Amino acid sequence: MDYRDIRFNQTKKYLYVTAMGWPTDKHLIIKSLAKDNPYFKKRISQVHLLGYGKLKTRQTTEGLLVELPQPVNQIAPVLRISK
Repeated sequence: MDYRDIRFNQTKKYLYVTAMGWPTDKHLIIKSLAKDNPYFKKRISQVHLLGYGKLKTRQTTEGLLVELPQPVNQIAPVLRISK
């Protein structure tokens, strides 16, 4: 498994995304959250890395592009997405 393997959980308020590793170039693409995805029509307002803070993102037709910080450990990054 690596950063391309992604798991999802959700509550009424948030969508949680766990990547099973850190990308070497610090850019994570979540294809399931692409701009034109008919199964995810909500607007993404903020993305936070748990234990870190708010991240820069851009939602495109390719997916949600997330700029991650330099990893400080080997724990899988977990994103909290406000929808």
